[in-house]
Amino acid sequence: MASVFGHALISSVIASCGKKVYVKRTLFFCLFLAILPDFDVVTFWLNIPYESIWGHRGFTHSILFSFIAASICTKLFYPKNL
Repeated sequence: MASVFGHALISSVIASCGKKVYVKRTLFFCLFLAILPDFDVVTFWLNIPYESIWGHRGFTHSILFSFIAASICTKLFYPKNL
């Protein structure tokens, strides 16, 4: 099972490899994107079954979701020219 500490460690390594201008921003987004899939716990409150594709550990834990979320963050928060 992944932990917040493991996510923080990997995120800090990724952030330190980037451009110095983006270290804090990259660290924030790496941490945010690492825990984003676990926001699917709200599906328990919405009475969505655990086994559903929209339930806990469903779509939000897929490679497709991670690609979409990372692409959106990159497009919105990192300029093209720098």
